[in-house]
Amino acid sequence: FVRYTALQTINWAIYRLSYAKADKAVRRDVRRLLGWVYKNDKTKEGRRKAIDILGNDGGVIGFRGDAQDARVLFKAATDAERNVRSVALSELRGCVKAGSAKCPLQPDQLRKWYGKETDKSLKQSIAALAGKLKMAKEVMDWCKSTVTDGSIYWGCRDALKDVIAKENFED
Repeated sequence: FVRYTALQTINWAIYRLSYAKADKAVRRDVRRLLGWVYKNDKTKEGRRKAIDILGNDGGVIGFRGDAQDARVLFKAATDAERNVRSVALSELRGCVKAGSAKCPLQPDQLRKWYGKETDKSLKQSIAALAGKLKMAKEVMDWCKSTVTDGSIYWGCRDALKDVIAKENFED
């Protein structure tokens, strides 16, 4: 309870700092603290909340971290706890939108994550990231069964929107 309350306080503080245009060094230090919390907290709630705050920068739209912060999100995307992986994959979408300088996510990494993931919903979250990276072949392969069996979730829906073009259809 105490750790989670502290993380909620950090979330509130970074939310306020983001809008107040706090010094970049302060925001960087808070993000480093969140990475440390993720690495050292033994509770799934603490790790999940740290990743949530790290990825969304206190509620500001768009990832404002750097490659080091992205690596924390990458590590969390392979966490043993499903809820931590879910939050990390969700926050990685903003990271990917920020560009490769801030988020050096590679297609091979996504293929590896997809191959190891057992949760259907999280597989679709990985497909959504593949869509952002324009990995059309993988998106089609990973999402076709969800379309045919009617179990499509937001991940594949978004992924398909990102890669489908008129070239995918016959005249």
